[in-house]
Amino acid sequence: MHQRNFCLAAPLTRVIRHNEVTAEHWYLAPAIANTAQAGQFLHIRVTQTTVPLLRRPISILGADPSSGIVRILFKAVGEGTKLLLSKREGDLVDIAGPLGTPFTLLPDRAPIMIAGGYGISPVLFLARNSSAHTTLIYGARTQSDILLLEENEQVFGQCIFTTNDGTLGETGMVDAPLRRLISQDSERYAIYACGPTPMLRVIAKIAEDNKVPCFVSMESHMACGVGVCGGCIVRTKDGALRTVCKDGPVFDAKIIDFESTK
Repeated sequence: MHQRNFCLAAPLTRVIRHNEVTAEHWYLAPAIANTAQAGQFLHIRVTQTTVPLLRRPISILGADPSSGIVRILFKAVGEGTKLLLSKREGDLVDIAGPLGTPFTLLPDRAPIMIAGGYGISPVLFLARNSSAHTTLIYGARTQSDILLLEENEQVFGQCIFTTNDGTLGETGMVDAPLRRLISQDSERYAIYACGPTPMLRVIAKIAEDNKVPCFVSMESHMACGVGVCGGCIVRTKDGALRTVCKDGPVFDAKIIDFESTK
């Protein structure tokens, strides 16, 4: 069934600065909050001028139909997101959404949710919608890069943190705790992951080797956001081309040709 999406000027009701380059925005957008699902994104126009011209795609961190609030978490890395970071409470922001294909939880499998960096947004949103015991494996370079620590510990049944430098949790990458978990009973779990493509490539291979269902939210530069321009293409193992913005961002990992995906 086709899901309706909306384009509207939404009041920015709350700004939370997590560090110098990271912010959380809360928008009052009841039409979007009523239908948004984990894995979908907002396409945000950051200025009323034509510079920069393109909207910015940002994963939805949460949506509350009762309050009409939609949350996002983002890092200011370029001109567009720096402009977004400059927004203040009370500003009207041009947002479109919810866009993209969301995650779907398998009812007969315990979810292992894996995040790398800012990939925490869709998996945290997904965990809030799960009635099952959820396990989070969250990897980052260092402790300060682990975002929403307290909220994660409140929402997930179990949190396993990994950092490259060992400043929080286990030292290393997310693959070690993942292998440890599924080695106990691979038929029990399904994997839901979002993060950098190299991380997703490793997770997909582990899942394939152990016959564990795995769904990944892909990250890509986007232009139109609706599958028309072809600017966010990924190749599948059968040679087909899929758009991250419309066919994804969420894909069954077993169909993605990660060897040809940067």
